[in-house]
Amino acid sequence: MMKAICDLQNVMGYDRAYRKYLRIDSVPGIFVNCEEEYPRTCLEEISKQNPELVNADRKQLLKYVRKIFEEMNSSDKENEPNKSSIEVNGVHDPLLDSCDDLLMCSTDPTTCVVHSRTGSNTKWFFFHDKQQLEDLEVSLNKRGIREGELLHIVKNDKDRLINVIAQTPANLLNPNVTINEEDQKPSRNTKKRQRPIRRRKFGLSC
Repeated sequence: MMKAICDLQNVMGYDRAYRKYLRIDSVPGIFVNCEEEYPRTCLEEISKQNPELVNADRKQLLKYVRKIFEEMNSSDKENEPNKSSIEVNGVHDPLLDSCDDLLMCSTDPTTCVVHSRTGSNTKWFFFHDKQQLEDLEVSLNKRGIREGELLHIVKNDKDRLINVIAQTPANLLNPNVTINEEDQKPSRNTKKRQRPIRRRKFGLSC
């Protein structure tokens, strides 16, 4: 039986927090596993966010990179304060909340949602409605090494994934989940809807 389950298990990809996304046809269902054994180490500085570049084309990106290089060559970096530093002496920095919400490295290995081993005890989640798949698609970074590949899978196999979600025995996996009857109807033609960008856990159920 275990061999049959493994044979029907398909790894879709990973997100920025190294969470593994699996399509398991024997259940059926789409699952997210948070048991990364080697989460690596934290970065030295928090990655700068540029929301205006999320949907930028190649020309805009090159223009931005060129501007960065010009600023680096024309300024005295040794005399500039570290803009990425975080106050840790009892002062709460909203930047930390932003890191958590965006599943980014906070540079603090004790609390980082990406690299810390002391996070939530919940290790498995599953999709129980198609809107969660929509939210995932919108939240993934198309230029990310891991998320770009996962996004490609989600887009190309979207109809199939929606049908898998429609057949998922959500009530057996979690009796507390409320199921929308519309989501239990397999569909071959699903229109993409705009959603707020980047939700931490995409409303997944455990």
